[in-house]
Amino acid sequence: MKNVIIIFGAALICIVLPFLLMSLHSAQMDSFSQSFTNITTSPSDTSANLSLGLEIYNDNIVNVSSISSNITGDYPTAAYFAKSGYVLEVSGLLSNSVRTLTVNYGVPSDILSDIPGISPVMVFVIYLFIFGVIGLIVGALINSIQHR
Repeated sequence: MKNVIIIFGAALICIVLPFLLMSLHSAQMDSFSQSFTNITTSPSDTSANLSLGLEIYNDNIVNVSSISSNITGDYPTAAYFAKSGYVLEVSGLLSNSVRTLTVNYGVPSDILSDIPGISPVMVFVIYLFIFGVIGLIVGALINSIQHR
């Protein structure tokens, strides 16, 4: 019976872990939207560089949630981000066009600067849960082996 409870606890933690990770990630990142007008591409170019007002969270283009254009044939995607100058390269644009682009991206949350040391605590909580699941599973295995 004890093994069933331990395995049930490990399964419950595995179910809760993704939601915990999402909430910790959203606590570390805020959403920000910025529009750029008169973005021009030349006849031989299908990309443009945008100077963002704020840095992208973790300097990673994965945190660019969406880029939209007022031109139907554009399929804008984030290609590269340079931290110096906060320059985002957007590709997938039609050549020889003028457009308005809207970029939605994640920026570092104010909580990270308001509460010193909160970021390592958030990482510690993640590892605590992961090692808790592993510990419960190993504990259940050891317990079942001992009671054979």
